Formats: sequence, C-alpha cells, structure tokens
Amino acid sequence: MGQRNVSIVTDRPEVAPSVAVIDYDTDGFEAEDLRRITQSNGGKVKALVVEHCVETAAIDLDEVFQEAKS
Repeated sequence: MGQRNVSIVTDRPEVAPSVAVIDYDTDGFEAEDLRRITQSNGGKVKALVVEHCVETAAIDLDEVFQEAKS
C-alpha cells in the first residue's frame, strides 16, 4: 500500500505546531507499524500514525489560499 507525498509548510515556522496524520484504515499495514490511540470514549483503536515535519514555505502561500478565479 503506497503512501502519498505530503508537504506541510508555513510562513511562520517559529509558531508552527507538531503535525501527525492518523489513519484508522489500517488494512494492508503491518501490526508493528500501528499504534493504539485512545478515543474520546476511553477505548483504544489501532491506527497508522505518520508524523510530519513542518517546513518553511518556499512557495507563495497567499497564492495557495486565494479563491479560484472562474
């Protein structure tokens, strides 16, 4: 099962949060790659957790967040 290339960028790295993607669709992943995540009801569920570093933007983020012009 392939993973997507993901970039997390900011123009304010000094205040950027830690970022993790939690995927509860665990089909096809090895058991040792999964973590048990505590849910709001106290139960634990296996999930794939991928931590991402936040990089300084090398692109114009204002352009990224502009509304698409018709």
